[in-house]
Amino acid sequence: MLRTLLMAALVSSFLVDLPAQACEGGLEINQACAPGGCFPGDDPLFPVTLTRPGRYCLTGNLESRQPIAIVIATGLATLDLGGFVVTCSGAPLAGSTCVGVDDDGPGTSREGNVVRDGTVEFAGDVGVLLADRSRVERMRVRFSLGNGIEVGEGSAVLDSEVHRNFAIGISAAEGSLIRGNVVSLNSSIGIITGPGATVSGNASSNNGGTGISSRGSVVSNNSSFSNSGVGILMTEGLVRANAVHDNDEEGVVALDANVHENALTGNGEAGLRCTGVLASTNFRNNVIENNGDTVTFSPTTFCRDTGENTCNAATDCL
Repeated sequence: MLRTLLMAALVSSFLVDLPAQACEGGLEINQACAPGGCFPGDDPLFPVTLTRPGRYCLTGNLESRQPIAIVIATGLATLDLGGFVVTCSGAPLAGSTCVGVDDDGPGTSREGNVVRDGTVEFAGDVGVLLADRSRVERMRVRFSLGNGIEVGEGSAVLDSEVHRNFAIGISAAEGSLIRGNVVSLNSSIGIITGPGATVSGNASSNNGGTGISSRGSVVSNNSSFSNSGVGILMTEGLVRANAVHDNDEEGVVALDANVHENALTGNGEAGLRCTGVLASTNFRNNVIENNGDTVTFSPTTFCRDTGENTCNAATDCL
């Protein structure tokens, strides 16, 4: 519990409201300029459209009566929200994004964007959507009717708070880095990634589905607790040094994965459910205590206790 509180405090320290600053070398966005277009290439009215690479800065809170507030129709743009809030108060619209890319664009034309340092709320579908090799950092994203944050391949979501969205909290494609986020009270999965991702140092709690779900990735040093589904679901990857507790279903469900050095406690079903199809699920040096069951497996031949586990004070977990 102390570890979880410290993690939340650390992430929150990145999210204090920032003072308004001049947009040195960049273009300003605010409520006053939106009706007439904020800069060349941006048509009047919402959404504000970023059409060229470079730096853009929000200089005040921005409210769009449309489901879309800011469209990034380019690559290599940095959108600095400056501690301000972007609100999309229009009617719900499936496929819309409050802040982010309009589509994948031709080739790599939407890659390499950055959205940072502010709040996005009340999106009619997705809160923040970016394409491949992009970055979301030090953001609050909340009350989206769809997913909170979505990013493409090789992207990063860092040091952000993602709360009370009506679908998935963070969804990231393969090869992404998800680090230092607090993800809670979302209606579906807290964090889900494609293969080859690194998911580290996050707190995922009280979500309506699985806390963290991935495939072929490294999931380490996270807290996943009090979720309505499984704490961590992993296929063909490594689950290491996580605190997984008080989830309604299993603590960890592992398919052809390695599960090492985790604390799996107080979960409603098994602390660990392991199985295999192509290879074994190996578990080592875990503490598995006070769960609805200790370790369940199907079949036994694909679940290997490789030593130094403690299951309700016993060293034999199978």
